Order: sequence, then C-alpha cells, then structure tokens
Amino acid sequence: MIDKAKTIFKGHGRGAALFAMVGVLNLTTDFLVYSAGVFLGVHPVVANFISFFCANMQSYRVNAAITFRRDGVAAPVSVRGYIKFALAHILGLAISTGFILALADKIGPIGAKGVAVVFAAASNYTMSALFVFKRDNKPAPGADPV
Repeated sequence: MIDKAKTIFKGHGRGAALFAMVGVLNLTTDFLVYSAGVFLGVHPVVANFISFFCANMQSYRVNAAITFRRDGVAAPVSVRGYIKFALAHILGLAISTGFILALADKIGPIGAKGVAVVFAAASNYTMSALFVFKRDNKPAPGADPV
C-alpha cells in the first residue's frame, strides 16, 4: 500500500510545495472571511461554508495558473472544471466542518478552524492532483520519451 502511494505521488513534491504556498493566500482569504462572519454573529459552521467557497474559487484560479501549469502553460479553467474542483474539495469542507463541530466549544471557533485547515489542506491537494488537474503520464509535446 505504501509503495502504491509512493508511485502515485512520485513527482508531486514541487506541486505540493506550490500548492502549500498558494494555500497561504487561500488560507488568508478563508480565515478573514470566516473571522469576519464569526465576528458579525454568523454561526461558525455557516461562516465556514461561506469562507470555504470564497477561498475555493480563488484556489481554483491560482492553482491552475501556478501549481498545475505544465510546460509554462496554465492548466485550463472553466465552469465545468471549477465544479469538479469544488466537488473534489467538498471532502476538505466536510473534514474542516467536522473539526469545527468537535472542537469549537473546547478551543474556540478560531482555534478549531486552525486545526481543521491542516487536515483539509492535505485532502484538497490529494483530490486536486489525482482528480481535478490529473496529469496523464504521456510525455509533453517535444519531450524525449523516458
């Protein structure tokens, strides 16, 4: 099982690092929108859904342009592509919502969101890399076959 995971994620180090860097921007958007909602009296779970979709739309565009570009060309974006991206990231939303529901009363809604983000980010990269911006294993045009 571990060998299969290594094979699947081989060559994803740079992509994961870029995803994490873009994630800082997305996390900032997510936390600002979430915090504003909580500050304004919005229930933490509702604020989490709103902040998720704000950050998710941003994440799709920026990750297509930076993280999943190939041969200097951004990954294509479309409404259909965004729907696929959003659906793939619903797992991350479910994970973060679960952590918020479990921890908000114990460590506060902001602390709960902080814990949730770590686990949701891992899920989001995996879903993006394997299902949304999936690379075929064909060499790029003009590349020498290995």
